[in-house]
Amino acid sequence: MKFDAILKYQAIDAEILKIENEIKSSKQYRQGMALQSEYKAAGATLSRLNDEAADILSNYDRLSKQEAELAEKIKELVEHTDLSEVDSMSAVEYFERQMSAFSDALASIERECLRQNAKIDEIRRKSDSVMKQGRELGEKLKQANVAFNEYRKEFQAKVDELKSSRDALKDIITPQFLQHYAALRQQGKKPAFVEYNPAHKSCAGCFMDISIDTQNKLKNAGDWTECPNCRRILYIKD
Repeated sequence: MKFDAILKYQAIDAEILKIENEIKSSKQYRQGMALQSEYKAAGATLSRLNDEAADILSNYDRLSKQEAELAEKIKELVEHTDLSEVDSMSAVEYFERQMSAFSDALASIERECLRQNAKIDEIRRKSDSVMKQGRELGEKLKQANVAFNEYRKEFQAKVDELKSSRDALKDIITPQFLQHYAALRQQGKKPAFVEYNPAHKSCAGCFMDISIDTQNKLKNAGDWTECPNCRRILYIKD
């Protein structure tokens, strides 16, 4: 009698889980989950592209600063060099080398800017494509959710009835049993309460042999204890 309520609770809960698993194995559920996965992937791709665009803008700032620094150096060189007063070829050559180096550096910055422009154009193109894909997936996902909810309605009345019957038992179940059951259910160990057969000397849940010490706790009707292997509750009918 001690275990009647929790066993009934377990049996009803098993029916609920069976229906939930049937729903999750449906075509409607699988389609919805597949579309949701694609939609999330599109969002992740768009986020990555935005990060890449931010990096490029940061590079633009760096290149702009380098260009400004070079322009200032060229200005200083020109202002402090009067070729009409230079009386040696070495000074002229130095001026020409400096100007050539500045020119090369500016050309390098220009080439890098062109590369960054090409990258930003590619990111813009990809972003437009991903956003279009995301909008299409969003619409498909809405339609899939409508279809799934319609399908789930077929089971909702039965599930609500079962949950009501199950929950009504909570007030007459030993709190310790409910706590054990909830913990084991979360771990996926079903059934959580299994009848012990002294002749087998093993757990009917994990099928592992149990120790002598555990067996000694299961001698009389109404006795119960945890399986030392899987933590299920072993009991003897009272």
